Amino acid sequence: MSVSHQLADGQVAVIKIGEKRLDAVNATNLRNYVADLIGKGRDRIIVDLTGLDFMDSSGLGAIVACKKLAGNEGYLRVAGAQGAVQELFRITRMDKLFQSFNTVDEAING
Repeated sequence: MSVSHQLADGQVAVIKIGEKRLDAVNATNLRNYVADLIGKGRDRIIVDLTGLDFMDSSGLGAIVACKKLAGNEGYLRVAGAQGAVQELFRITRMDKLFQSFNTVDEAING
């Protein structure tokens, strides 16, 4: 799985998923990537979901695990969820748990 990040405002790690799907095949890679960032002191994280066409419960579980890793001192926000991915957040009521933004810029300023 292709995962990368950039720093925004010098503090916020914006994670870009370079795949169209976040599922059982690659969800662990995202979780490990975020855990590594948090281990290096980056606890303000935005996961950019803009490019995703599909996410299953494993992908959603990985994002929930990442939020827990960020803890109370930091945060994990999601941005750019569309279509089926946005619907998954809604039907699982995870839209109540996550601060979700239309764009990464909105999430940074959120």
